[in-house]
Amino acid sequence: MNKIILFWTNPPKNKTYEEWSKSRLEFSHNHELVFNAHKKLGNQVELWTYQKTELPYDNIKLMDANEIFSRTKAYESLKSGHVVAILSDAIRMLQAAQERGTILDMDAVVLKPFPDYESWFATAPAKQTGGFALKWGENNPPFKVNDWNGKALPAFPIKIGKHNSQEFINLARSTFDKLLKPAGIFNKDGKTLKTDKTFQILQTAKKIANKDTNNKIFAPLYMCPFPWWLPAGKCYSLEQPTRLTGVTSLFGYKLPSITDIFKNSYVIQHFFESSFKSDILKTADFFRHLPKECLLAKEYNFIME
Repeated sequence: MNKIILFWTNPPKNKTYEEWSKSRLEFSHNHELVFNAHKKLGNQVELWTYQKTELPYDNIKLMDANEIFSRTKAYESLKSGHVVAILSDAIRMLQAAQERGTILDMDAVVLKPFPDYESWFATAPAKQTGGFALKWGENNPPFKVNDWNGKALPAFPIKIGKHNSQEFINLARSTFDKLLKPAGIFNKDGKTLKTDKTFQILQTAKKIANKDTNNKIFAPLYMCPFPWWLPAGKCYSLEQPTRLTGVTSLFGYKLPSITDIFKNSYVIQHFFESSFKSDILKTADFFRHLPKECLLAKEYNFIME
C-alpha cells in the first residue's frame, strides 16, 4: 500500500517566528471527517507540518516539515507574500516522489481505496461554456486520454510512480527555489506588477501526464467531482434540497448526482477551507447541524457508521 502525503500548517498572519513555530496546529471541524475516512479505509498517511499536535489515529503519522524545507525559510516565504498552497504543493510533491506516494489535499474525503496503478492523475471540472471558458489548443492542450475528451483542469490527488518521480522531484525543488525569492514580479522602482501565486505547478504536472500515455488520467467525477471555481457560499454539498441530482449544469459541466458520487468517486474534493462560508462551521457540534439529506451528512453517516 502506498502512502498518502498530506500537509497542513498555521498561516503566520501577525505572529512572530517564535509564536508561529511554537503554536499548536489548528484543524477545522471538517478534518474530523477527513481523518476518520482514512481510518476507516486503513490508509497509511503522513501529515507533514511545522507545528506540534497529537492525533488519535494510529494510521496517521505526524512528520516535521523542517526536514524537507526549513522552518525559518517557510516562515520567511509566507511572510513575504507566498501562499501556503504553493509551499504545501512542493513539500507533498517532493515526499510523494521519493516514496512513490499519493499527494492528497487536506479537505478531501476518501470514500474507497485508490486504484492500483503505478502512477495516475486526477482532473477537476473546467468551464466549457461562457466568457470564461478555457480556450483549448496548442498552448493549453487537453489531457491525452482515450475514454473522454480530456478537457478538464489538472488537480490533486496525484499518484507518483517510479518512471516519473524524478520529474516531480525537479518540479518540487524548482518551486522551493522560487519560494526563496520575493513573491511577485517587480518593476525597476520595486513596485509589484504581478504576484505569482500559482507557479503553474499543476500545469507542469499536466505536461508530465501527457508525455507518457501509460499514465492513467481520471475524469473529474472519479477524483474531484466539484468545481474549485465556485464562489464563496456555493457549497452544494451542504444544501437541502440538493441540486446534486445529475441535471444541474454550470458553464457546461453537469454536476453529478449523490448516487453517482457514491457509486463512482474515489474521493470528494470539497474545497472546505476556501468555499465554506457559513455560520454552521462555527458551531462546536458541526455535523449534528447538517441538513440530513445533504451530501456531507450522507458522507458523515457513511464514514462514521
